[in-house]
Amino acid sequence: MNKKGAYTATKKNSAKGISLFEEAINATPDVTGKYQKGLAALGNYSTKIEIENSQLIDGSLDIDKTVKQLYPEDARWDYAVSYNGKVYFIEIHPAMTSEVTKILEKLAWLKQWLQQQAPLIDKIKAEVPYHWVQASNCMILPTSPQYRRLAAAGLFPKRKCKLPIKM
Repeated sequence: MNKKGAYTATKKNSAKGISLFEEAINATPDVTGKYQKGLAALGNYSTKIEIENSQLIDGSLDIDKTVKQLYPEDARWDYAVSYNGKVYFIEIHPAMTSEVTKILEKLAWLKQWLQQQAPLIDKIKAEVPYHWVQASNCMILPTSPQYRRLAAAGLFPKRKCKLPIKM
């Protein structure tokens, strides 16, 4: 626990010797046992994440791969990453106007899944938790209706996700 009484990713749950993120994953039936150290769950996409302090990265979860058999027809979000005791949800996807509806469907699915199936993970999410990292170049014009839809959702594609998110 830190001085303010909050848990951080670098601290372990003393009873179990694991982080709160790993504990939350293991308490979520859809993803039990799928915690991975560091950015391992992102595989080659780990290069899309920039970490300010690598000692504060706890672990990651490949949400899409893990729950694919449970929700095969749903638009599933890609990853969860825990940094300094907070969880960030990362979607790596092409940034084109034709994909905006799909991204917003994935975001809606994630929010519902967190609320209904993963409340302990939801409880430790970051202040700005949802991030779309473009798989290649961004092809969404700032004057387009799709851009305005993204603005309304507070979600914009970016080249990399830099953790922590600074306000």
